[in-house]
Formats: sequence, structure tokens, C-alpha cells
Amino acid sequence: EVEISTESHLVKDPVLRAFVDHFVSTGKLDPVHLQALKNGTVQVFQSVNQEEPKPMTLCVPIEDGVKSVLSTIKLEEKISSPFKNLKPGDVCIARWSEDNVWYNAVLEEISADGFVHVYFSDYGNSDQVKSASLVEKPEDLPLGAEVDPHVQTVSSKVGKIESVESLCPSVVVVEKPPMDLLSMATLKQCLVIPDLKGPVGLGLMVDQSIVVVCRGDGTVRRFSREGQFLGLVISHREFVRPVDVLVLRCGDFVVRDELGIQMFGEQGKFIKNLGENFINRCYGLTEDEMGRVITINCNVGSGGAGDLTDLGQTDIFYIDTSSGAVVKRVEMIDIVGEAKDKSACRFLTYHKEKLYVVDMGLDCVYVLFLKDGEEQAEVFGSTGNKAGQFRDPAGLVVDNTGTMMVVDSKNHRLQLFDSKYAFCGIVKVDQPLARPSGIFLDYQRGDLFVSNYTDQSVVSYKI
Repeated sequence: EVEISTESHLVKDPVLRAFVDHFVSTGKLDPVHLQALKNGTVQVFQSVNQEEPKPMTLCVPIEDGVKSVLSTIKLEEKISSPFKNLKPGDVCIARWSEDNVWYNAVLEEISADGFVHVYFSDYGNSDQVKSASLVEKPEDLPLGAEVDPHVQTVSSKVGKIESVESLCPSVVVVEKPPMDLLSMATLKQCLVIPDLKGPVGLGLMVDQSIVVVCRGDGTVRRFSREGQFLGLVISHREFVRPVDVLVLRCGDFVVRDELGIQMFGEQGKFIKNLGENFINRCYGLTEDEMGRVITINCNVGSGGAGDLTDLGQTDIFYIDTSSGAVVKRVEMIDIVGEAKDKSACRFLTYHKEKLYVVDMGLDCVYVLFLKDGEEQAEVFGSTGNKAGQFRDPAGLVVDNTGTMMVVDSKNHRLQLFDSKYAFCGIVKVDQPLARPSGIFLDYQRGDLFVSNYTDQSVVSYKI
């Protein structure tokens, strides 16, 4: 056995890293981790000696009632990094997944799965990117790349700082202010996709096509930016009352229906199910900075065979897309409290290290975040039709300043709240909304998409 220490052992695998962090802080394993260990061996990587990496055994005691033996996790040999000349701490240029613009960044960590965690030094946010979204210097930027004005380069001949476009004429410097939802005037429809059967979830594919989940007829449909129907997403099984869709930063996408979560490639080919051994009945989809899919899991006594969530309880699951396993669990009972019988958490979104969970039953929004290593939660909203109140709140988006736009479904409106949860106003639209539900914000182009469940349509607005 060896002493488990997050400082002495550089654990890179996101699944095992969650295990170790939890074990070090609490002295025991969460039931999620126990279940994952029972289901199979977890592979991790350790960098102790770069020249001669040695295999090492990490022994984790399993709690009473499971197995009285030790779960052994073996370390594999060192892998070669796809980021040839870069190492943690190096300055680089990275493409942010939410707007596809290249920014100054600092490489923080290279993961075993080929992703790299970067910190955008000019703006203070982070992201997890693939090798294609990372370069060492401006000269390496791809043809036609959109580049933040802060990105500059040094001319080797004169030692002078120059703008990136002066030395790299093939790039396009993007001079655009950060998205600010509070600066909007009346929103006018610029696109209407009609005749949909119960549209809810929305997303934007890598090829810029719009993906719409229609609960009414159990379909997932793709449309062009002009509203032309492109085809259906075909699953290995029929969708059963699908509601949510999420396009991942890697380009793949996931769909959530009554039977679980399915993952598809960029071209719509089915890849696998996620969390099928853990989920009972889940709601909502979002992705964190580590590329994990986050969903709400409810154990109502029917549905899937998962045993992580107690009967009658609701948890937040963080699912690793590589293994399909739940690697983190947050119990909502600690947040909702005695009102749990009326609670119905159904939508969620993740933005800048904060998780926003919408409770349709209690007409409120929970904001979850880490502070000093502990999970914290704040809440705003109440039941009613006055300013700042909700009746069946649904989708939610957040801009770069922390301003939130919340779909107030049964009040047929969109409401704005600032980063301190203060009510800021109701969004003015040129045509009335009819039971709006899903919402998606295209940060790059400034387009807002909203699904009208009753009106059987999807509309888009230019912000």
C-alpha cells in the first residue's frame, strides 16, 4: 500500500482523480466510486519519473457490505503527449469552444484522454480543448481563424510587439464586445421553424445546423440556419419522449429521453449509452469544463436499475463520457430540504464553474458552486406571475457577465436576472411566446433560439 496524496501523486485520469480527491478529504469513498470500482478496473497515469516510469499499486479500502478485499488500481506506463512542445505552465493560444475565437491562454494540465485544460489569461475563464484547438504561437494559427485582439506576436527582427494580423494576414481579428443580455432592445424574430410536435431541447451542431428535440412525436430533427429540414437523427432504438439535447465541445452530441442518455458522433451515428448502470430517470443535460455530462437523476421507484440515488431522492450526476460512469454525485436533498416532495428539478446549465439547476416544482433556480473545496448552493425565485416570480421555469442561459435569461414557461415570457440574482426585466419580443421551454444562445453569432411548446415552433432572435 501507499499513502494516497493528491500532491505526491499526479493523478491525471478524471475518473480516478475524483476518487482520490474524495478519499483524501473524507477518508472514505462515495457510493458512486464504490460502484465504479465494482464494475471494473480504472486506469490512471502518474508522472513520478519522466525517464523511467514505474507501475504502482494504489490500494483503496472498500466499505463494509461490499467486498472485504482491496480494489487495486494499476498505473500504466507514460503516454506520449499530442502537444509536442508544450507543457503545463506554458503560454499558448487556444480556441474557446463557446465562440470558436482564439485567445491567449496558459496550459494548465494535459489529461490522459488527450484533452488539455487551459486558462484564458485575458478573461479569467477556463476550458478543456483538443490538440486541434491549441497552438504555440500566432504563426501556427489556421487559415481564416478568428482571433481575439489581445493576441499579439513579437517580430524577431526588431524585437517589437506587433498586432497578430500584421504578421499573420490570414487570420481575422474579432473586435466584438462581450455578450450582454441587459443591452438588448426588443427582440425581433429572424427565423421561425413551424409545425413541430412538442419541441423542447435545442442545440447547434458543429456544422452549424440546428438540432431540435420533439417530445410529441419522439423525433430529433436537424435544420439549416435558414430553417430547411435536413433530416432525422436515427438511434439504435426508438426515442421514447425525448426532451433534451446537448452538443459537446468535442463535436459529439447526447440526447436524453425516458430511457436514458445516448451519445452520437458529429455525423449523427450512435456511439453508446451513458450512465445506463447508474441512472433511474434523468432530466436535463449540460457539460462542465472537464467535458463531463451533467444530468439530474431521480429515483421514483421505476425506470432504470441504478442504485446510487436513494428511493424518493434526487441527485446531480457527473458522467465521464469515455467510461460512461458516474464520477461525481451531489445530493439535492441537502439543498432542497423539507420541500423535496414538491421539488421537480428538470433543467440545468453550466457556465464558468457554476451549475444552474431549475426546479419546476418549487418555481426557483439553484446555483451550485465550489467554495474552499465544499459544494455551496444559492437559490432565487418564487411562485407567481409578478416580476422575478415563476410558473414552471424551464431552460436557462447565461452571458459572459453572469446575467441569466430564464424561460418562465407558464407565464409565457423570458426574464432577466443579474449575477447577484436581482430581477432586471422581462425580455421584449415582437411576437408573443406560447409556453416557451428550451432555449439556446449562440455566443459566436449572437443568435437566441427558443422553442414554443404550445405554438409547435422554434424561433430565433438576433441579440
